[in-house]
Amino acid sequence: MTPRPYMSIEQLAAVTPWTSEAIRRMVSRGRLQKGVHYFQLRARGQLVFKWEAIVALIEREAVPAAPAAAAEGDPCDIEAITATLRRVLDRAESGERAPAPALATRRS
Repeated sequence: MTPRPYMSIEQLAAVTPWTSEAIRRMVSRGRLQKGVHYFQLRARGQLVFKWEAIVALIEREAVPAAPAAAAEGDPCDIEAITATLRRVLDRAESGERAPAPALATRRS
């Protein structure tokens, strides 16, 4: 179901992960722009949000999918990261102080 093309703060909060308060903060901080994401009916009147512009904002800010892992030396090696975290947590539980684990650096 596609939401209505224009909606109030409460209606927008119902179809996004944002609360009404979060939407008001985004307006006051300029993240949602007047004339683009919302319109104001009469001076100091109700804000009306344009669904199409909200969707475009959400999609533009979405985190892109991670690229496929390289065959060797991938800094996103989940198994190696998990093993390192397990070692750190094991040391923390035993009360042993350990140096911070070395993080992989990106190669150009």
